[in-house]
Amino acid sequence: LRKDDFAELISMSLIEKVKPAAVKALMETGSRVLDVRYQEEYEAACIPGSVWIPLPDLRARMDELDSLTSYLVLCKKGSRASAATLLLKQRGLKAVVIEGGIDAWPDDTGGA
Repeated sequence: LRKDDFAELISMSLIEKVKPAAVKALMETGSRVLDVRYQEEYEAACIPGSVWIPLPDLRARMDELDSLTSYLVLCKKGSRASAATLLLKQRGLKAVVIEGGIDAWPDDTGGA
């Protein structure tokens, strides 16, 4: 097993995912959507009430996030959200990935 493969296996076990259909109910109980896409992507389609911090800026802006809030992390398909979730967890924040990203978001709830 190569070092890169081992690191991927270890990190993937730390990442929990939630189906887009469950996000609205989680938001109603206090969870917040954290969108880590680039500005053009966010402006094209976003989830109302989401927090927008592009992935490249996340480390520098981590203090903007509330340690008592659970974050539902979103990108286009899931890879950037997975990286962001690992960063959040390293800082002790609660975070899960929205499975499938904005591409899987239901049209009737304000997304893409």
